[in-house]
Amino acid sequence: MRIKYHYIDLRLRHIFTISRSSKAVEPCVIVELEHEGLVGLGEAAPSERYGETRETVETFLAKVDMRRFPEPFQLDEILGYVQGLLPGNASAKAAIDMALHDWIGKKLQLPLWKLWGFDRTRTPRTSFTIGIDELPVIEQKVREAEPYPILKVKVGAPNDENIIKTIRRITDKPIRVDANEGWKSKEQAAEKILWLEEQGVEFIEQPMPTSDPDGTAWVRERVNIPLIADESVIDISSIPKL
Repeated sequence: MRIKYHYIDLRLRHIFTISRSSKAVEPCVIVELEHEGLVGLGEAAPSERYGETRETVETFLAKVDMRRFPEPFQLDEILGYVQGLLPGNASAKAAIDMALHDWIGKKLQLPLWKLWGFDRTRTPRTSFTIGIDELPVIEQKVREAEPYPILKVKVGAPNDENIIKTIRRITDKPIRVDANEGWKSKEQAAEKILWLEEQGVEFIEQPMPTSDPDGTAWVRERVNIPLIADESVIDISSIPKL
């Protein structure tokens, strides 16, 4: 059993902007796990928010020695080894995890949803993300997203309200909002969320910086729609504090 990997630049149709950064290219490292003539595929999407780059992914993958394991079915042992190899490096570890499961599904000739006993007709619908942008471009993005039934809208910019108003002029689709830690005060977050509730927003993702869990709790007591953690959850050890 061995792995190899290669790098792909995903060139975006629009510059993708969130509250803390913009990008025109999304780096991606594809992992190929080969065993007995089958290849399982995994994807690492490194996030600078967590100190990851293409180079850190490749450095981590170069340290992984799969020859010590006779077959991919030893998931617990393999993933325990990968997890303990170095701290962090979540996207590289996830890519190996995906490649292992992809290989197993191919070996058993079963899609993973069937292997795990899921009902694919009951799969929750995901959302299409609209990044922060100038209002005419926001309108263009929403029209391009016509096939998608749910929109997730990035906010955390000075014109948050105008972004939502622009989208609501075009569509009444369900909207979810992601602030990416962009609201710096609890008062600002609560005020914006109460307004967003009136616009039919389903929930708010990461309204406050991870450094301010008490501020998040303060907001939670004053708004009515769900608050969803993202950057605040690094791994399972983050859950009890939340």
